[in-house]
Amino acid sequence: MRRLSIGGQLAGLGAACVLSAACAPVGDDAGAPAESAAGARTYQVRGVLQSLPNPATGAGQLRIRHEAVPDLVGVSGEVEGMAAMTMPFPVAAEVDLTGFAAGDLVLFDLRVDWEAARPVAVTAIEKLPAEIVLELD
Repeated sequence: MRRLSIGGQLAGLGAACVLSAACAPVGDDAGAPAESAAGARTYQVRGVLQSLPNPATGAGQLRIRHEAVPDLVGVSGEVEGMAAMTMPFPVAAEVDLTGFAAGDLVLFDLRVDWEAARPVAVTAIEKLPAEIVLELD
């Protein structure tokens, strides 16, 4: 059986999230914060917003074209890294997206906990200065 790279795993998860309510915005039921959850890790990642959830309904996900995450740990527990790519992310309930728009350069916290019901979520986000050059290839 062919194993998927971490990018493939997360891209597959992103596609599944689009089709499933399992990746609805993360609320208080998502488990302990990354700092205290066994196996949970948080990565700071830079990217450019492609689209935001529908503000009227909250439906949809945050779509980000992001830089590589070379130290990302896969479901196996090994560092597998993730290539730069565009993918949808569920957003934690406490994240305020007011003032963000497609095209904004951002720095975001990506929480990954392979043991959680919702293994991937954006838990914080901030705008970066427009002159920042991202490595998206």
